[in-house]
Amino acid sequence: MYRLTKLLTEFHDGANLKITKVYAIDNPNLTEALINYSTRLGNKIRSSPALFKANDWSAESDAELRKWMLEPLTKQTQKYVWNDGLSLPVVTMLQGTNEKAVWQVSQTGFAVTSVIDSGWFGNGIYFTSVAKYALSYAKPNETGEKILTLSCVVPGNVYPVTEHPNGPKSLMGKPCMKGYQSHFVRVSCQPSTSGFPAKMYEENSYDELVIFQESQALLKYIIY
Repeated sequence: MYRLTKLLTEFHDGANLKITKVYAIDNPNLTEALINYSTRLGNKIRSSPALFKANDWSAESDAELRKWMLEPLTKQTQKYVWNDGLSLPVVTMLQGTNEKAVWQVSQTGFAVTSVIDSGWFGNGIYFTSVAKYALSYAKPNETGEKILTLSCVVPGNVYPVTEHPNGPKSLMGKPCMKGYQSHFVRVSCQPSTSGFPAKMYEENSYDELVIFQESQALLKYIIY
């Protein structure tokens, strides 16, 4: 419980969460799937970096905005001591969910969560690093409790999103950008622009990480 509280406080702005119970999840098959994914991806990047580790966004006209988009994830990644020496870092991420889905995820993985909707920033599995934002997606159970999950995630090569979901280059419902393994975006929390890509240096923005392979994430805690 202490380790979880420390993670939530230091990395997920969760100091004010009122936690009533926690379930630690240990699924050997899903753990092996995450390890295998990371190993295979590492081999692919080493053998074919042009195919699996693109960096074309840095040549875009809005490269500075994209770099700013990535800053929260970059800083978070660097804080984890377990990432020292890892070529493919692991981060912890949150989801707000419902009671039925969360126990299914604990047994079979995150595939069930990827079919809910097409997704504004890609047709994948969505996470956030911000507890308050995750809670906004959680559905109360019969006793009124909301449920969060904390997972270990391997983002791989991350594409920083600035594309507006209603714009001409929208990523809504699209697969992962070629040469990347995930998308990351800072989203506005202003009432008029809530959920859309944040403007540069916008204060109090949230974030969303989108992965496209269920084996990129491993559920570790179910939090009530």
